Amino acid sequence: MSAIPQLDQLIESWILDGHRPIGNNGNGSSSDDISYIELMRQLEFFGDKFFCRFIPALFPPHNPDFKERLRNWLTNEGLTPEDQRTLFEFALRLAFFSFEDFVQLYRSAFTGPIARWIIDELRLSLVDKNFDSRLEEERRRHTWYCPITDSMVISEFYHANGITGIDQRPAFRALKEFGDAVDLKRYMSSRNLTRLVLLEDFVGTGTQTNNTINWAASVLTCPILVVPLVICPDGLEALLNLTNTYAGRVRVEPVLRLDEQTFVKAHGGVSDPLLAKIEQLAVSVHPKVMGSPDKTYGPFGFSLPTDKNKGATVVLFSNTPDNTLPLVHHHAQKPSKWQALFPRVAREIT
Repeated sequence: MSAIPQLDQLIESWILDGHRPIGNNGNGSSSDDISYIELMRQLEFFGDKFFCRFIPALFPPHNPDFKERLRNWLTNEGLTPEDQRTLFEFALRLAFFSFEDFVQLYRSAFTGPIARWIIDELRLSLVDKNFDSRLEEERRRHTWYCPITDSMVISEFYHANGITGIDQRPAFRALKEFGDAVDLKRYMSSRNLTRLVLLEDFVGTGTQTNNTINWAASVLTCPILVVPLVICPDGLEALLNLTNTYAGRVRVEPVLRLDEQTFVKAHGGVSDPLLAKIEQLAVSVHPKVMGSPDKTYGPFGFSLPTDKNKGATVVLFSNTPDNTLPLVHHHAQKPSKWQALFPRVAREIT
């Protein structure tokens, strides 16, 4: 059994064989004439600064060293040298959201969508001499901020925005299963909370989110603002369709909307030459990635039949979403021997 080559050996072999990164032109050369060595420098920079803090890989059975994970990913059994080069370049195209990114998203949610919603709800006027104090009072004393699921670490949102005086911040997905609507109303009344903001760190298809919002809106009569920090186009469409049911009482305002360039679409139609290769690779390696047929995940990750965008390229510092390409996150679950770049920790046993 031959030894697994090191990253520098792989890169050297690509260069000696005359290969160049695909880039955006599709003609074998990058628009910036960038080399594999420069791509490696960029990966090392992001690895040392951000990827090293990817939480699911910090402890066994995974490897906290990003370069080691990258090497193992590129040398998965059955990959050709062309496959390896494609994946190597693709690693820099992943949309990685760091902890620092989320701190800024927490702040942006508070100063953007939430502030606008309260201004609209109360019809506050910018020329009112009490505008600033009234807005602050309503945001900090009369608005309840809760997560939709437990993946949204709500305490970080409170800390980033200096919100105090609200000691209970339950995840509404769990409340839907175990909670009591009477207790919810009683708590809001006792704290003089007149509106509810439901936050979520990432929304893909919107399935879990929609069910929870629908329950919250059916048991509470207060205005509700839904703020996904990062949302996919199909999830946003699903949430907006839900708001029509509640006649303006439920509003959706994401902080960051992902565009189509963040997805590897199935069945062709990909103009980007690198992502077109990834589309083909996702299909060809899927049996190796999964190890056995799986009804939950196709080659482009979890999706609904009606979804227009499949194969997300998103990684969060806290986990990899399940609608991201499985070749990025699925890992070594027998009989599969696939080693992931950013291994996902799933809620369910898969």
